[in-house]
Order: sequence, then C-alpha cells, then structure tokens
Amino acid sequence: MATYADRSDLSKELDEKLAKAPKSGSARAVAVIGLGGTGKTQLVLHYLQKHEADYNIVLWIDVRNKEAARSSFERCCRVLGQAIEPSPDDRPLKDLACVQAVLTLLRNQAEHDKWLVIVDNADDLSWGVGSVIPRGKAGTVLVTSQDARALRLLGGCTQTVSVDAMQLEEAVCLMANCFDKSVTRGDGYWDLVERVTESLDRLALAMDLAGARILMDTGTCGGLTAALRQYLDDYQHHQDRLLQDTSFVLEKDNEKTAWTALDTSLSSLRAEDKAFPISTRSSFLPS
Repeated sequence: MATYADRSDLSKELDEKLAKAPKSGSARAVAVIGLGGTGKTQLVLHYLQKHEADYNIVLWIDVRNKEAARSSFERCCRVLGQAIEPSPDDRPLKDLACVQAVLTLLRNQAEHDKWLVIVDNADDLSWGVGSVIPRGKAGTVLVTSQDARALRLLGGCTQTVSVDAMQLEEAVCLMANCFDKSVTRGDGYWDLVERVTESLDRLALAMDLAGARILMDTGTCGGLTAALRQYLDDYQHHQDRLLQDTSFVLEKDNEKTAWTALDTSLSSLRAEDKAFPISTRSSFLPS
C-alpha cells in the first residue's frame, strides 16, 4: 500500500455500489472485475483501510484454487478462535470442517455484528468457488476476479465495479509515489515517468514492480533520472527477448506486460542477466 495512488472515481463507485446493494440473507456484495495487474486488490485494500472500523469481523479468503481456499479457511478459523478437527483431503471443500465453521459463524451473526469478507482471485470458477462464498444478513462480500461471471457468485443482487488500466495522471502519481521525495529528480524526470507508465500500459502491478527496480538502481545509476532511462532501455531489451518465446507470445497483453516488468525487475537481483524462466510463469500469474 506504500505506493498506492488513490483512484478516487473507482473508490467512490465502490462505496456507492455497496450502499446500493440490497440487504438480504445472502449478504450485500460487489464484484470487482478487471484484467490481471489492473489494481483490483489494491482498490479493495484501500476500501478496507478506510472502513475496517465499520466491521466487527474482517476476513480475507484467497480462492485462486482449492488448496489456497482451504488454507485461507483454516487461517480464518484460527483468527476466529474456532477449534476444528482435521478433515480428509478427499472431501469436497464445502464439506470441510474449517469451511463449515467459518460459513456457519458468519451466517449466524446478528445484523448489527457486521462482517466483511474479501474473496480474492476468483478467476477460476470451474472448481466450485460459489459453494464456499459466505452468506448472512450481517455480511458484506467483496470479490475480485478477472472473470465477469464472478458477479453471479452471490446471485442477481451482486453489484459490479470494473477496473481498467489507470488514467495517465493516476499512473504518474503511482510511479512517483515509489520514490523518496528527497531523491533529486533532475531534468526530464516527469517526461521519463510518463514514458515508463506508457511502456507498462499503465498497469498498477507492472508499475509497482518497475518502481521498486528503479528505486533500487538509483544509487548505482547516478540518480533517479538516469535510473529511469536505464529502466526503459532494460525493459525494451527484456521484452524483445521474451517475445522470442512462442508461449510468451500467446499470453494476454496484460500478462505480457506484467511478466516483462517482473523479468526486468528481477534482473537487478541476478549475478547474470538471464530471463526469468518462462516455464514457471503459470505459478505467478498476476491477479
């Protein structure tokens, strides 16, 4: 959150959609939808930062796959002080003791005991994530997903906020927030920042990665302006190299950008400048 740039229009829309979401036994819900790396999770974190005091219970559940969801529910049980017995791995997730304990507790909360559950990374809906979505009249659920169908997870009452790439002013603000204000920026600083954000398609995740790399290189490059120029050169070099791999070419454009930013950033940590192994990309796809 240190490099978060407030996207005031989206924050306002999220607040308004939650206020309009009808109260029912299913909980009020908003699905935050957008491509990977556009800043969906950051938007939800910003909401939580502003409104955490409004809720008696706040839980975070990662549902990128069954294993992550199970681990999240086990952690939630510990947070809630729920003692549970281990369940066999072959049981459906919705039938596991840790899942049932959390869902039952939330469903039975009195209406004044408000709770918030963030269901993050609901990109793969095929494994039955809908069966473990919390419900209850005291509840609010925020779902982040790359799949627009995620709005159906809580039925027809779910509101939607669409998150796209940042506007130029927002992107420049996010990039500038990466750097210590005490660092001498030098001539051409703002033009270079704009060029970096445009190269990265104004994707929040990619810019966050780039900002960390540029800041780290400031000392060795002789200043922030020089580090920005070096990053632009390195990014183009890594993009050209990655595009030689057929599997990389087939990725979505936003994933290409995020992976090129990651590869460029990691190069500063390597003794030798070797491309990040493309075969491992599926384990780290941006959300």
